[in-house]
Amino acid sequence: MISPRKKREKLDARTFLAAKQMTLAADAAMSSWTSEFDEYRKELGHKEKPNTSKQDVCLHLECLRCKQRVAEPDDLKQHEQRLHVSQITEFLFMGNADQSNSIQELKFDSCITAILNVSYEVPNKVVLVYNSLEGNYKHLPIDDTEEFKIINFFEEASKFIEEQRLNSTTTTPRILVHCRAGVSRSATIVIAYLMRYHKYSLLSALTLVRSRRSIVCPNNGFMRQLKEYEHQLASPAHHHHSVS
Repeated sequence: MISPRKKREKLDARTFLAAKQMTLAADAAMSSWTSEFDEYRKELGHKEKPNTSKQDVCLHLECLRCKQRVAEPDDLKQHEQRLHVSQITEFLFMGNADQSNSIQELKFDSCITAILNVSYEVPNKVVLVYNSLEGNYKHLPIDDTEEFKIINFFEEASKFIEEQRLNSTTTTPRILVHCRAGVSRSATIVIAYLMRYHKYSLLSALTLVRSRRSIVCPNNGFMRQLKEYEHQLASPAHHHHSVS
């Protein structure tokens, strides 16, 4: 006679064997189903979506001017400010020394029609070979120090920009204002122009320029002179002089 313990061990062995057979059958069925489903997808022409990472998506960011691809949105902004002039308004651009001497940038990428050089140390050799700039170039020797009286150049610089805008022979004038880095001197002149001819306040002009070129930062002396210029433009004497 078989003891209860032996019966239990025999039952456990049978249960284990049955469970193992069920598992193997389930695995075989799943493998067969997966294979059949893959074949079905192929027949329908379905393709697995690629495993696209964030970086792969960002690599589709492309500079509209030179078509160079970059990895991140911030990289695109840095790329544009380093290699290309910054568009402030429809007709007004800012840039640095390298951009102002690049035929590729001036003639093909940004189609610049006039240049205002507001640095004393940066020559514009490109003007000698870029025939489209003949008669549309002006150089104002301005130093980037807080003590320099840049306010003395506001009217002359602004007048040049406005005359180029109004008298351009092209449908849309594209005027570049540049210094060495495109940070302080050129920004100050562009802000002064916007205040003088387009009635911007100092704050609104600075906000606009920084929104289009984030590295803009006029030195403290230039900022004080821009505030002084804003007061001058708001004075009755200036309005009387403008009318007359």
